[in-house]
Amino acid sequence: MISSTEFLLVKVLGSIVVPPGSNIILALLGLLILPFARRFAALVMFVAVGSLYAFSTVTVAVVLERGLYDYPALSPGTDLPAVGAIVVLGGGGNHVTDVEGRYTAGSTTLERVRYAASLHRHTKLPLLVTGGGTVSGMPAEAGLMVRSLKNDFGIDVRFVESRSRNTAENAAYSAALLAEARITRIVLVTHATHMSRAVDVFERQGLKVVPAPVVMGDVPLSIVAFLPRADALVGSASAIREYVGRLWYRVRY
Repeated sequence: MISSTEFLLVKVLGSIVVPPGSNIILALLGLLILPFARRFAALVMFVAVGSLYAFSTVTVAVVLERGLYDYPALSPGTDLPAVGAIVVLGGGGNHVTDVEGRYTAGSTTLERVRYAASLHRHTKLPLLVTGGGTVSGMPAEAGLMVRSLKNDFGIDVRFVESRSRNTAENAAYSAALLAEARITRIVLVTHATHMSRAVDVFERQGLKVVPAPVVMGDVPLSIVAFLPRADALVGSASAIREYVGRLWYRVRY
């Protein structure tokens, strides 16, 4: 399992290599070398600003995200022989609070929970939610997913894994819970961009996986798709982080 030091280091490096962190570093580098090499410095700063603009457009964000789609959406009526459970991965990110001041699942996690709830209604399979507290003082994602499934969808969760801090630990700790119930085949719910890495680590735990990715809808091509938007930058950053994560997992796991 990952140590606390490694976990923190990965988080810090992840913030540096994806936008806007990478763009800020490039811009600062350009400023540092400006007195010594004006043309090269100008080129570096142009790349920093130009790539920031590109990453902030819906067009580039969609291209980056779709490049990670290795598994198609689960077709309606798909036969699921011998599947024992639906496993839902926490999505990380910021939590929000409800009217009582309690933390609730963030948007990425909620998208996965909603899809898993729909699958549960169609299949009646038991649910396993997995995700720990990745930030000190914040509640485990698994607990927030349990509350959302109960309060928002009227669904009880059978298995709860709340220790994991990354995808590899999601798989290891979930596999241990499933082994106790003698479940070896699962439906796995996470976003399509994250599915390939998730399937790999779950299969390494000896589980047979039916991917059920949360897939982004089609985005119409228009002038708006080339305008800079904050949400597009978030999408690009998330996709680039996943590309880096895939490379890291090949080395680390």
